[in-house]
Amino acid sequence: MRAPAEVYRSSSRSMPGRLSDFEYDELYEVRRVRTDGTIKWKGEHVFVGAAMSGERVGIAPVGEADWYVHLRGMRLGLRHEESGLVVPLAEDGRA
Repeated sequence: MRAPAEVYRSSSRSMPGRLSDFEYDELYEVRRVRTDGTIKWKGEHVFVGAAMSGERVGIAPVGEADWYVHLRGMRLGLRHEESGLVVPLAEDGRA
């Protein structure tokens, strides 16, 4: 039996330094997540998540006062206008 170091080969593919920005359609308002995990929304800083730092999120209206927050094709949560919080969604897609 051979040791892993004897059979390992480096990949010929290179890892990009940064993924290209996701293009949201015109339904969304787009914001870039700051290093502290917030976005600027209607003059306020709204916490989305530090893990999304540097990424662009899309915000789409739901009814009159709430907004869905998306990262690329994934819905992250629901932003309640009244409370100012982004509430994570359950697996069934409800807040």
